[in-house]
Amino acid sequence: MSKPLFILGKHRSGTTFLSNLLSEHPAIAAVISDRECGGIISGVFESGFFSCINGRYGDISSFGNYMEFASTVSCMEYFMYADCSLEELLSYYPADYPAVFRKIMEKVAAKKTAVYWMEKTPNHTLIVDRIKSYYPDAKFIGIIRDEADSALSALYLKKKQDENRFIRSLSLIKVTYLKSLYDRTMRNFSKRHPDDLFLISYESLINDTASVTANMCDFLGIEKKELETSRKQNTSFRTTQRKELHGYEQHLIRFFYKIAFRLAPICVLKAFYKLYRRSKPRQMPPWFFRTYRMNLSKDQRQHLSK
Repeated sequence: MSKPLFILGKHRSGTTFLSNLLSEHPAIAAVISDRECGGIISGVFESGFFSCINGRYGDISSFGNYMEFASTVSCMEYFMYADCSLEELLSYYPADYPAVFRKIMEKVAAKKTAVYWMEKTPNHTLIVDRIKSYYPDAKFIGIIRDEADSALSALYLKKKQDENRFIRSLSLIKVTYLKSLYDRTMRNFSKRHPDDLFLISYESLINDTASVTANMCDFLGIEKKELETSRKQNTSFRTTQRKELHGYEQHLIRFFYKIAFRLAPICVLKAFYKLYRRSKPRQMPPWFFRTYRMNLSKDQRQHLSK
């Protein structure tokens, strides 16, 4: 039976590049999209399963709930790439959410005769303990990027690079707060489970790919191989004109990341995050259903995302 491998890290930290690199190893299988269009990332695709789907339909031991769950999942882009049909999902009943996801991913691994099936969704980083409870045999690789570079990348992704000085500073503080929360969550988990989480830096991965990939292979207990990917770094980030951070912005980011948010108890950071999440409706991103949505009316599309 293949084992779970989860890639952790804040958005804009190199999770896509790392996943694409690892997916080239014969012992690691993943759900991959080779289409590159708009917001769709070419390469290892995100499932968003445990952050958006898990628990959404209540107790799926009830067939009615399971049917609603299976009908939605079978329309998702991720599971289409995994060649998972509604009929297949129905054949898994009765099962809970983690068991269904594992069955789907083990089928993906079996096609490649891989030792691991790999999943990459940045939002799963904050629920890593829950995922570990679902899959005690799971391994995790986390990636941490320089806080200033990560913040700048996020600023451009959200198209906030041209905001006025005050609003831009607030945006940088917000993304720095989230990055601090993600990074501290990974570091704390690593202290509790040193044999299950391997932390790397984005800069080391870029500058010394061979050495870092060899260390990851050792961690996973698989054959060492020189891994290369034809997919570009930061494949989900596109801009023609990229401006650098101002000097005061770099100091601002480093102050909050290295001092303010590091000194704050992580329980406080998590409490603020929960309040933030409660203020936003829990909707599934439209790109979850990109292919399926193309054939729906506007009203049907709005209902699907609820």
